Amino acid sequence: MLVGLTLLLGEARRRRRRPSSRAAIAASAAGVLVLASAGVSVAGETVGTASVVHTFQLTDNPGNWFDSGADIAGTRSLVVAEPGDTIRFDVGTRTNTVHSTPSLLWPTGATGMPFHQPEAYRGQEELQLTTPGLYVFICTLHPFMLAAVIVDDPATPELDLGRTVTLVSGVTIPTVSDLAFRLLRAFFVITNPSNYQVFTRTGSSWDPVYPAVPVLAYDQFGNPVSVPDLNAAFQSYFHEPVALPPAIPPTGRGVGQVWVDTQYEQTAHKTKPGTATAVETADWSVSRKVALPSVNMNNPHNMWTN
Repeated sequence: MLVGLTLLLGEARRRRRRPSSRAAIAASAAGVLVLASAGVSVAGETVGTASVVHTFQLTDNPGNWFDSGADIAGTRSLVVAEPGDTIRFDVGTRTNTVHSTPSLLWPTGATGMPFHQPEAYRGQEELQLTTPGLYVFICTLHPFMLAAVIVDDPATPELDLGRTVTLVSGVTIPTVSDLAFRLLRAFFVITNPSNYQVFTRTGSSWDPVYPAVPVLAYDQFGNPVSVPDLNAAFQSYFHEPVALPPAIPPTGRGVGQVWVDTQYEQTAHKTKPGTATAVETADWSVSRKVALPSVNMNNPHNMWTN
């Protein structure tokens, strides 16, 4: 893994940033918004003449629980903002429950961080982000729910991850590090259902996709490292695609049934995700699916017997 990290740094490790013209910055920003021909635009609401509000609608949808309204390489949970922009979290009509939206990691020393709420809520929370770099937010009730904001420094042509990020645990790491790469990769896997691993009887290939954009990060010595294509860099660093082994049922037999909360499964005739799946332990076959479209069953982990 250290060899891969060294190769990724390469000659860029000693790279000096050159001043960029406004035209070059604008061209780079336009490329970020397109993001591999996805037709992406940064969703935002202009307030006055300068401030922009980017809204995350919290939802019950798998992967896109924080929905920005724009698709970036398969995720709808990422916003690219400018210093001074406002981030709004709206826990409203698109979810059936309460949520929290505290910060999970942020650029070290960023103003207003960490962001925290004393309890889960319905309604709206806002914060203004002024320090360039990567911010990640989470729902503490549902820790698979993630949102990310990259506050981009307009003086650089790349997207800025910041020099270091601080985790909610208090640990600080450089943005060019194995842990930083793994955390960023996990975000793009968790928030994009197309990146989920699919196991079959015969085996399969897992080939996740990341934004094909240039990013600027920093190594442990504070040296800037320009990564020209995040997708290519991550695919190389994590040796992707990855061969997944066949899904093999247990060799032993059980008694009765095992019920599985297949809460991300989407079915016809309802708008909310989730089914309950019955598995016969005598031969480990699926014998029943319960979707309950008549009540629009939402994430079966919310269902309790009486």
